[in-house]
Amino acid sequence: MTYMTSLSVLTIPSSPRLCGSLSPPAALALAAAAKQFGEAKLRQALQEIPDWQDGPWGLRWQAIDGDIQVLVAESVQGQAVVVVGQKRAALDDEGQWRQLLSMQQAALQLAPWPYGRLSSSACVLRSTVDYVRRIDGLNQGRLRLVDAVRSLSAERPIICIGHGWAGALCSALAPWLESQSPLRSRRRMQCISFGAPAIGNQAFAAGCAEHYGAESGRHYNRLDPYPYLWGGLSWLIRSYVGAASAPEWLMLRGLALIELMRREGSHCRQPVGGVALQGQVGDSDCWFAEAERQHSIECYEDLLQLRFWQHSGLY
Repeated sequence: MTYMTSLSVLTIPSSPRLCGSLSPPAALALAAAAKQFGEAKLRQALQEIPDWQDGPWGLRWQAIDGDIQVLVAESVQGQAVVVVGQKRAALDDEGQWRQLLSMQQAALQLAPWPYGRLSSSACVLRSTVDYVRRIDGLNQGRLRLVDAVRSLSAERPIICIGHGWAGALCSALAPWLESQSPLRSRRRMQCISFGAPAIGNQAFAAGCAEHYGAESGRHYNRLDPYPYLWGGLSWLIRSYVGAASAPEWLMLRGLALIELMRREGSHCRQPVGGVALQGQVGDSDCWFAEAERQHSIECYEDLLQLRFWQHSGLY
């Protein structure tokens, strides 16, 4: 059932003041907040974000459509973000992995992506196009997402943020939102993702890296299997070293999909580079439970904190 919520007013004015770029911990906290569906829960989650470089955050626009929540927030220092949250079954659910690795979900279902400063040969999974169309139909009262973005200050980049599939969707939202702005006032768009799968071909990945910061904004845990869909299915076959092996059906299906994409020449790719975080293998005897743990926002929070201390020289 599709439903939408609306807010009566914008909560804070747009600020033209400039400061540094959004920190990864703040971006991840915003991604976590977007998973709290409903206005009251969302507002509380935004208020509880630690006062990082750009906090505190105010909600400017929010709408829900079934399993998707999209919000626009702005910090008191003028940094604006578009954040996507999605309700999904836990990754420790075998049924979800069977669906993810189904032939219907495979990269054969590619469609041209005509938005933003990307090559004419850029293509994405058809499901991505469907999700963007759904987001385009969202509104807060009479205010659509593109109108909310147009009301923001143009002096700073608008950053699209998400975790998991929502993070992959943000790499498409950045060029799409840019294409919806008038040419004279076209805003700079960037994207930051955590544990996001690959959703487009090489031309799409390269364009997102070149124009929207997808390379430096992509954060992934090396032990999180989700980022290897669909741009590294062989990882699923190797599985975790020193941990529970993937079930035989998953490895066989991964091999079949690799062969299918090789034969059809329809490969998805991640942007080259990214911020690689190194998780630690747990003691779980279940592959799906370990996958869920490695993909969780809590795991990414711990790994970002560890990376900060390592780079500070105090670890």
